[in-house]
Amino acid sequence: MSKRRAKSPARSSKPPPPRAPAAAALERAPAILRAKNAAARAASTGISADEKLLAIALAGPQIGILAAFPPLLAAILRRLAGGVVASTSAGSVSASAVLLICFCVVHAAGNLAAFGGPEILNAYGHKLHAMGWLLTFVEAYLALAFVAHVASASFLTLKHGNADPRRSSWTRARLAVSGSVILAFLVLHLKDVRFGPWYTTTLADGAVARDLWKLQAELFASPLMVACYCAASAILCFHLFWGWPKTVKKPTGLAGAKLERPAYTAAITIGNAMAVGLTAAFIAAPIYTHLAR
Repeated sequence: MSKRRAKSPARSSKPPPPRAPAAAALERAPAILRAKNAAARAASTGISADEKLLAIALAGPQIGILAAFPPLLAAILRRLAGGVVASTSAGSVSASAVLLICFCVVHAAGNLAAFGGPEILNAYGHKLHAMGWLLTFVEAYLALAFVAHVASASFLTLKHGNADPRRSSWTRARLAVSGSVILAFLVLHLKDVRFGPWYTTTLADGAVARDLWKLQAELFASPLMVACYCAASAILCFHLFWGWPKTVKKPTGLAGAKLERPAYTAAITIGNAMAVGLTAAFIAAPIYTHLAR
């Protein structure tokens, strides 16, 4: 009795459907899964805890730069309204950082008055001093913010061992190192300008004002002093590059002032562009004064 072989089903000539790429599959995954994957990748690279949190925060969908401007501005105003001292050291660092960054933007814009020549620069300085007690209050508040920022950041640096070369790395220590350089430069800057020689001049309208142009011309007559100011401005730029993302995404920073995660990437980009712009203004003023004196 012959055995009949069962006919095997005919194989399809069509190739199997291609599998979805991993990126597409990840895009369809829930946001929490993307966050976990980002955290796992961050953990495998040995980066700092703050960078791991940032990787998680940026894992979801993000909005564009123009759309991020209104919520970013609103979050900055809320954080400014909350003062510069918080109940925690991390909160004080973030709160004071927002005010100090805003001051840097205003100060850099004011420095551009040097490009208008002696009359414009001296008139700008005269209007500032004409504010009287209001200027004194602003300076005192800025001093409070700076002390709170330095004291809180120093405490956190020592607490986490970021200043110990045996326990730390450059990624963890760079804010402390750049901040120390900026602190030393600020002392020099205040001695040179705020408490420097008080020359006077007469403006076109007859008002007697401090001759800031003469002060700057004397200060930046030395190429070495110009180089010192330019180097300090560049270090400030890197300090902002490293510190601004923390200010954006931490609960004690703008994230705690109702800045939503979809705006994080654009907010960081805006902040980095701002850092480059104000650094360029800080560098341009000494160079221009040196050449135009």
